[in-house]
Formats: sequence, structure tokens, C-alpha cells
Amino acid sequence: MEDALKSVKEFIWDIIGYLIPGFLLIIVFNLIIEPTLSIQNNFFFDWKLFQSYLIVVVSYILGYIIYSLTIFKIKFQNFFIDLLLKVTIYLSNTFFKFFVKNKLAEYLINDIKSKHSNYWKLKFINSSTYKSAKDFLKSNSLSEVDNMEFNEVRNILMSRNPEMDQKVYTFMFRSSLFDHISTISILICLLVSTQLFIDLKFIKTDLIFKVFYCLLIPTIPLLGNSKRIFYSIAQRLPISNLK
Repeated sequence: MEDALKSVKEFIWDIIGYLIPGFLLIIVFNLIIEPTLSIQNNFFFDWKLFQSYLIVVVSYILGYIIYSLTIFKIKFQNFFIDLLLKVTIYLSNTFFKFFVKNKLAEYLINDIKSKHSNYWKLKFINSSTYKSAKDFLKSNSLSEVDNMEFNEVRNILMSRNPEMDQKVYTFMFRSSLFDHISTISILICLLVSTQLFIDLKFIKTDLIFKVFYCLLIPTIPLLGNSKRIFYSIAQRLPISNLK
């Protein structure tokens, strides 16, 4: 019975996790898309014809699209950071090392490095908390702990402490929500930027909308920081609560 309830909870989290960003995208697009591209100002669909429940289906599908775009965003971001670090290492061994061997450059490089999706893990696996978790598993007669990956250690501790599931799902949900909203903000900014270079008007550009687009730009890194905080908490929770 408990397993069934757990599966239902996971299913609900999954549904809501896709519905919210998809529905948000519909609302924002309905706000910024030019009326000429809509059907009686109802954004692409005649809701009276298809009935109102269609918005749930469309939101869910768009949620998957946003999820895919978020994965691409993370991979692109990691690629850019890895490339920057390689260039930094190369420059530090050349005549141009003064560009990267000063306090300001090192601060900026470390700040960019912290945006990598695996940065928190690289720090955490060297912490005393993670070492204590591995020692705890060894004391419970588990072999090959030193050769286990972080996710393997975490999964074992998750299975030993199932009451942590709800907290973990909560923080993961918050992390995903921040990440998806950030993706939507980036998508809108890209659409607005595209309209500057092509002779096609599909995004509203009245003054109030220009202010809205400008406000989106600083929210992107803020949302990214919140995502990383909640994600790292969700990943560390099972390891910080040993049973």
C-alpha cells in the first residue's frame, strides 16, 4: 500500500512538474504574441471549439518541450564553462597569463565555474559529510563503497531512509520549476532578439512590453542560482541524514 501511495505521489509530482511550466508558457505567449497570430485573441486555438480541457493537454506537451530545452540549456552551459576553463588553463601558461592571473579575473572565472551543473558535486564529494556517509555504509558491512559513484551512495541511503522522499521531491520540484522558468525567460529573450534582425513582427514591442523584456534579463541568473541551491539540497539530503 505504501509503495502504491508513493507511486501516486511521484506521478502527481511528475504531472504538476510539466503542467506548470507549460501553462506558464501559454500565459506568457498569450500576453506577448501579436494578436494577428492568434484566433480571436485566444492564442492559436479556438478554445470554444476544442473545449477548455485542451489547455491541460497543450500545457503538458509544452512542459515536455520546455524540459527538453532546459536539458539543452544545461548541456550548452556546461560546454561553454568547460571550454572557458580549458582556455584559461592554456592562457595561464602563455605570455597572456596576466589576463587570467589577477584577482578580478580569478573571481570572475570562479563565479562562472560555480554555474557548472556538477560544481556542487565536485565540492561535496570532498567534504567531511560525504566521507562520514561512506564510513557509515562501511560500518553496515557494505563492500566496495570507495569505488561507488556519488549517485550509488545516495541511492543506497535513500532506500534506507524513505521518509526523506517527500523532502527530496519538494526540493527537486522547486529546483526544476526555477530552471524551467529560467528557460522560458531565455526563450522569450531569444525571440525578441530574433525579431530585431528579421523583418517579421510577431512579438509585441510596446513600451510596457519592452520594460517586461528588460526585466526578464536579470531574472535569468537569479533563477539559475535558486535552481542550483535547491538542487544541491535535494541531492545532499539523503547523505546528510544517516540511518
